[in-house]
Amino acid sequence: EVLAGLTAPLPALSVEYVAAAAGRALACLDRLRALAPYRFNLSRGESFAWDFADWVDAETIQGRLASLPADAGSGDLYARLR
Repeated sequence: EVLAGLTAPLPALSVEYVAAAAGRALACLDRLRALAPYRFNLSRGESFAWDFADWVDAETIQGRLASLPADAGSGDLYARLR
């Protein structure tokens, strides 16, 4: 709901995801794609470690989110403007 209300892109932001409800994270990803050319990364659980060494495009992060098993827990989806 917060992302739906944005009228301009933010320089950077994060959204918590829950693997069992990955569809919500994917909807957030779609909204961010509509706002601006973001690059993305993930941090699983409370690891504070990036999933990717370099920031990736929306298609790559979409594939990763969609492939998480439902019991993978939660984490954070990060976005920053290119």
